[in-house]
Amino acid sequence: MKYSATSSRAPLLSSRTPVRDLSLYFSLLTSHSVLSTQHSSVVKKAFKANCPLPTASCQLISLGPKKSRTRFFRHTPLSLLLILLSLTIFSPSVEKEERGKNAFFASEKKSDDVLLVADWVVRSMDNHGMPFVIVDKKSAKLFVFDIEGRILAVTSVLLGLAIGDMTTPGIGNLKLSEILPKDRTTAAGRFLLRHGLNLDGGKVLWIDFESGLAIHTIPAGKSEASRLKRLQSNNLKDRRVTLGCVNVTREFYRTILSPLFDNANGYIYILPETMQTASFFGISR
Repeated sequence: MKYSATSSRAPLLSSRTPVRDLSLYFSLLTSHSVLSTQHSSVVKKAFKANCPLPTASCQLISLGPKKSRTRFFRHTPLSLLLILLSLTIFSPSVEKEERGKNAFFASEKKSDDVLLVADWVVRSMDNHGMPFVIVDKKSAKLFVFDIEGRILAVTSVLLGLAIGDMTTPGIGNLKLSEILPKDRTTAAGRFLLRHGLNLDGGKVLWIDFESGLAIHTIPAGKSEASRLKRLQSNNLKDRRVTLGCVNVTREFYRTILSPLFDNANGYIYILPETMQTASFFGISR
């Protein structure tokens, strides 16, 4: 099964200096201490702690390659005034920049709904600094993003047999053989994605533990070959075959999902297929 993967190594720091760094810069101009050339290049990265303005001094820890050093800077009244001015002048522009951010898809094809949700996640920071996944049931595709909303990989998936966006109450307590075809839905919604194990000890990413909904590889056995064939089919109806879980290939799980989520959580957004995406997630257009 082929899938596309895009790796982006864009810097995590914004091209526009954050307000807290500008504040530090202005305070250094009038401080009693002078910042050495060696340390000036790491000011923006080193100043991680937002020190309260009334304090007498703030600590700056150098991230230089040779040896960490500590410098203390005492604020003068003029430096404090410049800090307040910087907050007033630059805050609106920084906020505007944050609101203008969008997800980055490179050349990957996506539906309008996928674009809508991905941009909303990035602008609202709804992923809380974690990688996230979007499942588009209408196209039977799964999109993986890094913490900044940059596309990492896209793959075709197998989904629940039944069309629908809701989970049947109590379905998690049933045996697999007891789940009726009409109840085999892949529920829509926003979920915390967590690494775990199934009853057989296999790796899964739990979407909703209570209902038994997860992302996992195509099960080994008699149906494996036919499911792999379904995954390659251009007929979207062929990809509706599972009890509700999202199925991916072993290669995709091993190379993309495991490195991202084995040791950290993330978020997954499963788009609805019977309701409007914007209203379902409460997105204002």
